[in-house]
Amino acid sequence: MQNPSNSVIRVNSTSSNNLLVSRVVRILLGFSYLTALCWLPMGYLHADVLVDPNVVSIIEEYEQKAQDSPKDPKAQGQLGMVYELHGYLQRAIEQYELAASLDVQEPRWYYYHALILASHFDRRRALDVLVKAMAIEPTYIPGWLYRGTWFLQLDEPAQALLAFERAKELGSQLAAEAGIARANLALGKPEAVIEQLSAYDIDRLHPNLLNLFGKAYQSAGELDKGRGMLVRVKSIASITWEDPWINESGVFKGDTLARRLDYAQLLFGMRRNDDALLVLEDLLKIYPDHRSVLFNLSVAYQVNVKPDKALLTLERGLQSHPDYYPFHTGIANLYKSAGKLSKAMTHLNLAIEIDPKASQAYEQKGFLLLEQKEWDEARLNLAIARRLEPTNPMTLVYLGMSLGMLDDWQQASDLFNEAILIDNNFIPAYVNLTRALAMMGQYTEARGIVQGLQELGAPDENVQTLLNQIESIENMRR
Repeated sequence: MQNPSNSVIRVNSTSSNNLLVSRVVRILLGFSYLTALCWLPMGYLHADVLVDPNVVSIIEEYEQKAQDSPKDPKAQGQLGMVYELHGYLQRAIEQYELAASLDVQEPRWYYYHALILASHFDRRRALDVLVKAMAIEPTYIPGWLYRGTWFLQLDEPAQALLAFERAKELGSQLAAEAGIARANLALGKPEAVIEQLSAYDIDRLHPNLLNLFGKAYQSAGELDKGRGMLVRVKSIASITWEDPWINESGVFKGDTLARRLDYAQLLFGMRRNDDALLVLEDLLKIYPDHRSVLFNLSVAYQVNVKPDKALLTLERGLQSHPDYYPFHTGIANLYKSAGKLSKAMTHLNLAIEIDPKASQAYEQKGFLLLEQKEWDEARLNLAIARRLEPTNPMTLVYLGMSLGMLDDWQQASDLFNEAILIDNNFIPAYVNLTRALAMMGQYTEARGIVQGLQELGAPDENVQTLLNQIESIENMRR
């Protein structure tokens, strides 16, 4: 599939003719530009566990051990692991800090602390803590892999490359190779990626590496060769790695509410939505006021097209937990679907007020502002969402859409390409990239993207609509 981010023709979008065409295109496309996308209700499942009696029993056991041995770093650290596994993250951080102060030569407490920080998008602090763990155990491969991953997420590919290369030297294979390739692509060195991956049998390459291989050829200007490789990528499988230190913590997690919520999430992933709903409805009988159960049950109702029940569940949750921002984002989504945009905006603002780092709330607010044609305000909110969660392809697409509506088609196409680099099968990015390329006069490239959409399985009628829109734009620009 063509993804010509490095062969884009830059046009003068401020010329009167181009501005006129842009405005006409908005009328032509209406908000098919937006409705080609979906505003997903889920995002993630909240597994904080506050009242589960099984959890209470486990926590009390390890709290007693820590109290009995206040100078024992292992007892304090294990309590931190129990807190973390069952949702008490701030308490877990405090315990890891205490354990580290009692035994400055134990890297695990720094390591677990860093992972919590990174999971909440504070990757800079996470790296500062991780370096303490790596100073004690410099040959621990997962530490180098996380270091490289976080530097990539912070847009520091040179540092990421050093970390992934060190991981490879220590024996990491697939994860390190993928990291090195991603870092070199971010550094603008596709030739290095081509040389790196040419050493492997293309027929046996992991889909993730094959995807990066194809993108490297595209970035190097060999569009046909790159597209030929990308067509062979049927799906992008996540690359994971063994982490013995993390595996050690699993022993502290019993048959708890968190595990049952994990099971519901697994059922969602298998598209067994009815079964997931039954699991969550049963949990509600046991935990009638638990915020995670209520939130996830509302998601299940939305997925099963029961918006009235979803709204009642979220409103019930707000009565007991008014400061739990996911209830507000969930209600906003339902109000938006019902056309009650003012009420939706009120709840999104409340979510942001509760948690200024709630990237999902900024993303939803940006999308809502796009529908209200508040292009610049949308751009500002989506830029914040991107800063908080830089690897979310939907946020990148929404931000690109806002820039397109402001006639910055070049930057918009760059964002759509970035989303595709993150997820090669993310159809909304391709849909919007075709329109951006057409607006910049790159009709051949735009039609090449549409051809690739057919290969991804896009419905024929949608493909034809895109081709018609490209033709209409081309006719108007003549």
